[in-house]
Amino acid sequence: MSNQTKRSRNIVFLWVFLLFSVKTTAQTDFPVSTITSAPVQLNPAEVGSFDDKFRAHVYFKSQIARAINGGVKGTGISADYNMQDYNMGLGISVFSNSVNRSALRDFNLSLSYGYRLYLNDWSMFAFGVQGGFKQVGFNLNNLCFGSQFDPTYTGGCNPNNPPPDLYSDNKTSLDAAVGTYWKAFLGPAVLLKTGAAAYHLIPVRTDFLSDNTHLSPKYVFSAEVRYGGDPLHWIPSALYVTQSGQSYTEFGMTVEFRDDDKFASIGLFHRTPNVLIPTIGIGMDQLALNISIEYYTQNSFSQIFNVSLVYIPKF
Repeated sequence: MSNQTKRSRNIVFLWVFLLFSVKTTAQTDFPVSTITSAPVQLNPAEVGSFDDKFRAHVYFKSQIARAINGGVKGTGISADYNMQDYNMGLGISVFSNSVNRSALRDFNLSLSYGYRLYLNDWSMFAFGVQGGFKQVGFNLNNLCFGSQFDPTYTGGCNPNNPPPDLYSDNKTSLDAAVGTYWKAFLGPAVLLKTGAAAYHLIPVRTDFLSDNTHLSPKYVFSAEVRYGGDPLHWIPSALYVTQSGQSYTEFGMTVEFRDDDKFASIGLFHRTPNVLIPTIGIGMDQLALNISIEYYTQNSFSQIFNVSLVYIPKF
């Protein structure tokens, strides 16, 4: 194969992959279907807002593994500390995502601060800020298309012997977010919580061919009601997310069975326009495990598998 032919092929791969990655990278934040087990990832105001001193959350995500080599992989960890005497919270969050053997990747590091204001005996208002940086990288040497029908097929690409003249770049930008929520106890067994958050308030560069394209702000609105029956807890919740003129709604119900400090949960969510999300969870003492599968009814190869682990030790 001539150098001119190789270069033409690589340019085609580059443009096809960048167009495809616009869809996949839009899903590279923390999975929103874990609203009941990972609220900090949806709103900085949740930092430190729990009935203990320390909390840690770990998650793993796998997406489109049958469509492209390696699919979309995401891992993340966050931890926050409740300064109860000052009604404040401090947190740190690190997560990374990669697409197609790290041909496209992003790394995120942020610090968070939250403050709680108790309005009366039954309601509370909180706000939070978050700051850090996002690095988005692209390396065409790792690009390798597979087959959803044959996982051993690599599309004619040999990842162990890539051409030497492929394109790579990195973009690093500051990132910032703010959030707020209101929580109220409507009787002895009913808890209502509503929140709003705005992410990417500082322009985040995302275009590898130009410095003039930036990630648009993302706005997240949430609502949750918890009915603490005995032994069942009913938790309907909803999300509305909008970014770059596109939006979706996610709503559903989680049911928890509780016995002292042990619980098991099952839930079902719907994300517009065509995603069903069954979830299951188990917990004991200060440890909780949540698993969800995002099933695309009109795009079967795009299923997303999420697993998260939350730890809240007692002091």
